[in-house]
Amino acid sequence: MKKTDVDECRANPCGSGALCTNIPGAYECSCPAGYKGNPTPEDGCVDIDECTTSLTPICGVKSNCVNTPGGYFCQCPSGKHSLYKVHQNYNSKL
Repeated sequence: MKKTDVDECRANPCGSGALCTNIPGAYECSCPAGYKGNPTPEDGCVDIDECTTSLTPICGVKSNCVNTPGGYFCQCPSGKHSLYKVHQNYNSKL
């Protein structure tokens, strides 16, 4: 007789922000990209602030790094704009 796998992830056994992957007879918890921590229910995953944890600046000179859940983006200061624009999958100077 064929055994059927129980999807343990349906019971949400992982911690806050963690991903649950069902595997035959078990499950695995992990933190998604851009998050760190212990994916257990006791601890959970927390966002990595790439803007403050990088050893080198991740945005261009005079641009602002803005942390977002699971990532970041670079922003020009108010009233400024980039010297580059994306056009047809390559950067070209304006």
